[in-house]
Amino acid sequence: MLGSFGEGRFIQGSIAFHYGKHTKIGKSFFGHFHLTIQDDDINRREKHLCYAKPVHILSPVILSVTNLSEQATNYLRWMLVMCSYYLVGKSVNGTTIAGIFCAGGDSRFGFLCDVVTMWCIIVLLALIAAFIVKVPVLMVYFIVDLDEIVKLPAVYRHYKKYHWIKDLTNKEDL
Repeated sequence: MLGSFGEGRFIQGSIAFHYGKHTKIGKSFFGHFHLTIQDDDINRREKHLCYAKPVHILSPVILSVTNLSEQATNYLRWMLVMCSYYLVGKSVNGTTIAGIFCAGGDSRFGFLCDVVTMWCIIVLLALIAAFIVKVPVLMVYFIVDLDEIVKLPAVYRHYKKYHWIKDLTNKEDL
């Protein structure tokens, strides 16, 4: 379906091709959330591109159908922008933790990762920011959205060490 698919590439979620044989996906490509490849001519997706378009594209539509005050509309606009970046971390972590690690027999890492990042770091920081430092609402929302981004280095490190691969056929290893 593709002309070429480089190393270190990843596509998740729904993907639609219109033709495709001219499409060349380069090194370290990451595509997700309704990626559509329109291939009527040579179409190159070179390295280190990331697609999180639908939230950005749909933001004007979402804002136009809401009946909010000017301040609430501004909050929603910025929250949607932050959400689009949060979705990148969420999709990588969700696929890796709930998919790859669990399939390899390591569900414990995901539990520990969520407990430490969400409850020991992010919730604590958000409570301090909101009730002690009294930062603006958007800053508190930004802090709450950091949980998936904070997990990325630990998830990547754990993935690269391959300690998540367990012998699921041997009962003594479980």
